[in-house]
Amino acid sequence: MEQQKQLTTVHRALAALETSTQPADVTKKAKADLEEQLKQLQELQKAYQDPGPIHGACGFFAAGVVRGCPPLTSPELCCAVLLAR
Repeated sequence: MEQQKQLTTVHRALAALETSTQPADVTKKAKADLEEQLKQLQELQKAYQDPGPIHGACGFFAAGVVRGCPPLTSPELCCAVLLAR
C-alpha cells in the first residue's frame, strides 16, 4: 500500500515537472532523480507478494478441551479472555 502511494507521488511530481517554469538544468536533475525513484519503486513492486489478509488467533488445550478466541487487540488480552473462561 505504501509503495503504491509512493508511486503515485512520483508520477505526480514527474507530471508537475512537465509544466514547470524552473531552469532547464534544475528540471533535468529533478527529473533524473524522480525517474530513478520510479525505477526503484517499480522494481520493489515486482518483488512484492501480497499474502492477503492475515488473521491471528490464540488458543490452548486444557482438560481435554480445545479453547480459542478470535484475534483481539493484543495476544495478552486474548489469553486473558481464555483464562477467564
